[in-house]
Amino acid sequence: TLDEAFLIFDEPYFASKYLNSSISDASRIFDELILSYQYLTSELSSRFNQKKIGSETSVKKIVFIHRSNISIAQEVLNQNQKYLTSSPSSPAVSAASASFKAFAENTAASLVENEDILPVLIEIPFDSENLRKDSALVSWVCEYLDSLDNQKKSPSSRQKVSWIKGGSKVSGGFSLFK
Repeated sequence: TLDEAFLIFDEPYFASKYLNSSISDASRIFDELILSYQYLTSELSSRFNQKKIGSETSVKKIVFIHRSNISIAQEVLNQNQKYLTSSPSSPAVSAASASFKAFAENTAASLVENEDILPVLIEIPFDSENLRKDSALVSWVCEYLDSLDNQKKSPSSRQKVSWIKGGSKVSGGFSLFK
């Protein structure tokens, strides 16, 4: 059975991969960085909604992780500030990033009444030193998801559509990021 799925938008990686913003590049970026997540989410939701006998976990989790990056606009607006990124996000990558966040939030909102699927939205700020390494991120996410499994009360609708700041203390409840 498939109990958890992770959809990760790693904006710093995409910023370094897609440096150009020509029309042909933008079309490819939108196909790869917007449509692909929508197709995957549709397939995952369909799979999660299938009732599997013998599943160990009753609630399936779809986890959207957004690792943000500094945009060109932010870099211009804050010229006196040093950032830890080697390349700011191009306009197309910034647009795909915003699309991912909107898609994740609205997917979560569409699942608030679904008792079989728990959406989890995690935001990793671009200046998050402690989660820069993938191993640290994975460790924190696994610890966080385990804490959700141990909660007596399921998250509220509001909590399901709110971004959780990656690296926040794992406690009995949600740590909201807004």
